[in-house]
Amino acid sequence: MKKFFILLIGILAFARFSLAAPPIDQLFKDFPPLSGKIIVQQGQFYLNLGANQGLKIGEWWLVYQPGKPIIDPDTGKVLGYQEKPVARAQVVQVFPAYAVLKVFCFSPGCAVSTGARAERLAGVPAFFFDLTGKAFPVYERLRATYPKLNWQPYQQITSREMIPAGKERVLFVAENGLLYFYSNDHILGVYSLSEQRVFQRPGFGPQARPYKLVGRLREIVYHLDVAPMGQALFLASLTKKKIYFQRLKGREHFVYEYKGFGDLVNFSIGPNGLIAINIFDGKRVKSRLIKFTGASFLKVTKDSPYILRFFDFNLDGVKETLIGQSFDDEEFYGPGVYVFTIEGESLKRKNRLDVPSGFRIFGAFWADLNLDRQLETGFFNVGRKLVIYQGKKKVWSSNIKFGAGVQYVFMDNPEPEIKTPKKVLIWPNPWVTLWQGWPRVFIPYNEYGLLGGILSGAKRSTVAVLFYTREGYQFFLWKESFQGTTQAVFSYKDSVYIAVVEGDFFKGEGETKIFKVPLPQLMRDLSY
Repeated sequence: MKKFFILLIGILAFARFSLAAPPIDQLFKDFPPLSGKIIVQQGQFYLNLGANQGLKIGEWWLVYQPGKPIIDPDTGKVLGYQEKPVARAQVVQVFPAYAVLKVFCFSPGCAVSTGARAERLAGVPAFFFDLTGKAFPVYERLRATYPKLNWQPYQQITSREMIPAGKERVLFVAENGLLYFYSNDHILGVYSLSEQRVFQRPGFGPQARPYKLVGRLREIVYHLDVAPMGQALFLASLTKKKIYFQRLKGREHFVYEYKGFGDLVNFSIGPNGLIAINIFDGKRVKSRLIKFTGASFLKVTKDSPYILRFFDFNLDGVKETLIGQSFDDEEFYGPGVYVFTIEGESLKRKNRLDVPSGFRIFGAFWADLNLDRQLETGFFNVGRKLVIYQGKKKVWSSNIKFGAGVQYVFMDNPEPEIKTPKKVLIWPNPWVTLWQGWPRVFIPYNEYGLLGGILSGAKRSTVAVLFYTREGYQFFLWKESFQGTTQAVFSYKDSVYIAVVEGDFFKGEGETKIFKVPLPQLMRDLSY
């Protein structure tokens, strides 16, 4: 009975602690990036920031010493000074307007003088130990917020005894739904890893979303891409018969209209304004290359029987490689996949790619996710799961089925006695970009109910992110969700653009909203 009583007291104490712990977002409010100035008096070091700015005993700062001036060649004015890290400093006492520091020089006799700049949470090793197995998105968010810490690889462990001893470091430990923040022997904070419900306070509006609406089209868009043209950026959007080019900042817009038999099912933008378009008439695919000059559209090649897409193999932001997959009159996607080049008005097969069985070019990507200098191949298989291959060896498969977007075609059966057409999903294309030196794959993610989203769209609609970690290939979902169906996603510079379709898809009536979110913000808000 006594043991049970002690155990119960321990559980209740932990429950109170868990409930009292502020949400993880509070950590970033408690420790925002700050910069201050060093004051040296009689051999003692001070910082001109204190408790009024939220400083806590134990936190680390990186100290810089100004070097040579940076001079404007035209005006001769001093624009600033080169900075060299010379020491790290730990806060040992805190007063309202200043703090006392203990300074550790990187080399003996370093010169730290009054006026030297110091930066919060920088210059010391940072360790993250996860006892939950689910806190990797928190690790990524911390790395993005405090990039000047010397981050060590994420580590998943099963016991605190596996944490090595150390000094002059910061330590994050995820355990039992909490995140502990240590600096040497100091506990800087304890935060809840659980998602917090958002309550609207009286007199205040709803919580602001991290994304904003940047465009709207009064019809269903089946694909969205970005077309840089010199200094201008155009958003290219696809309907069944037209491709719209709208300048992102400005009123210029251009329309490519297909007037032949069949519908446009996909397009992709390559280098120098080249566009690969695919047309399906119910029985076969034909494709062609056109070119957007910035003012008009020109036909570049004759029609081809291959399904075409441009890909960015080296992740330099330009989809320079043209890939074509053969068409099959029974399965839609044929077995042959080739690299093509342009010769005059024709496309020439350059070489054949050795792809896994069941490969589908719509929804596919190539990327060196684990940085082993070999491209992995990713695509959606017949079971609607995302799979990754190295060569012809499957190395990963999603544990969930994806709902495709709103686009599909009906394919006439070549056997005349079979009257029922075959439904073929046209998967939205993923987008691969580099972030923090590693490839990240952004994927439209839709989860459907019993009706499959025919009338009202997906039950859950967001962006999925796939990338390689210490634990292997990891798949995360953005915490935000949209009303409607996520149909396209791409990134440009430091922003991610998302096309969400709303309406009655059975009747083909609806509208498309285009949202923009900062890339670091999206990566910070990932979850399982």
